[in-house]
Amino acid sequence: MVPIRLTCLAAACGVAVSCKDEFDCSLAGECISGSCVCDGWTHGEHCEVLNLMPVDSQRYGYKNSSGFTSWGGGVVQDDNGKWHLFASQIQGKCPLSGHWSSVSEAAHSVSSNPMGPFQKANIVVPAQAHNVKPFRAPDGTYLIFYVGPTTGEVQDCTSDGVSEEPMPKAASGPVMIASASRPDASADEWKLHGPMTDSFEWHSATNPSPVFLPNGSVLLYVSRRWTFEDGRNKKNNWIMMADSWRGPYRNVTQSYDEALETGEDPHVFKTARGFHMLNHNSGANSSVMSISKDGLQWVSGKDLKKRGWMNAFDGALQWSNGSTTRLCRRQRPYVVFKDDGMPGWLWNGVMESAGPAVKNEDCLSDSTWPTWTMVQEIGRPSLSTLV
Repeated sequence: MVPIRLTCLAAACGVAVSCKDEFDCSLAGECISGSCVCDGWTHGEHCEVLNLMPVDSQRYGYKNSSGFTSWGGGVVQDDNGKWHLFASQIQGKCPLSGHWSSVSEAAHSVSSNPMGPFQKANIVVPAQAHNVKPFRAPDGTYLIFYVGPTTGEVQDCTSDGVSEEPMPKAASGPVMIASASRPDASADEWKLHGPMTDSFEWHSATNPSPVFLPNGSVLLYVSRRWTFEDGRNKKNNWIMMADSWRGPYRNVTQSYDEALETGEDPHVFKTARGFHMLNHNSGANSSVMSISKDGLQWVSGKDLKKRGWMNAFDGALQWSNGSTTRLCRRQRPYVVFKDDGMPGWLWNGVMESAGPAVKNEDCLSDSTWPTWTMVQEIGRPSLSTLV
């Protein structure tokens, strides 16, 4: 990998920044003469900020025109170049709050462009299917990792109204997998596997994020929640492993004290330099990237933030026409790679605020505001920025 040198390196910009190794450059660049030279998919003093491009108003992900809300997902490409989106869609036009833990479904739609537009969708895994993430395994199988199991529950919020927010115990897993030989398989062709994960200290695994290793084995990152005698709840991340995507998945992390304090909604991806994890760990709409050389020992984004690292993404969504949308929630990160072997698109589940005058706490507490599944391209420096 040849690092891309930008015209405005830290030293050239008059910013006093020092680095000793590629860890100081977020495993996304090289430390050269005491300054980070980023690989191209990030920028910043520590190569910690994603190079997010302004969003085209015609290609921004999945915002169902039929009125259904969704909450995250991502795309996989087939052998013919088509892009298949799988997203967590809430049944019956229900809002996210009060319904995501019972009537989420895995919705599938297709586009010739990795950012859409995606319009029509068909349900390939019925409720309950949340935390939906698609992948293509090393053996060629198309997989959907999600939280289930299938219950077949049905709700219609066009007349029922909004229910109460579920308690944490109602939001437990386990992790399930749906598999098919092709991404456009009909619902009855998707084979369901699971539960793939166990229950541990009352809360089973959620938020699955697999990384497929060259030998076919899988590192799986999940969230688990613990309760304490004083009534506190705390959710940390847990590492599991399997010899193949079919499992069985065994716990690498063995106790609460070993769990990763890297934030909710872990999404882990591997580049040539190491492993990277995005969450929402610096707020409800932002994340500082966590890093690891082997996928087992991690430098937490929360700790890096204390050292001055900036957010990899935040809640300010810039559009190509110059306008800005304020996202009070930007969660469920999912990274798709480009042909150059580096991160190329960031998907999130997002919630918009009702307007710039709305306070953030009001935005987060209002369960009726719309949620949708957004994609933003991770760009590369243009030729004019190279030296």
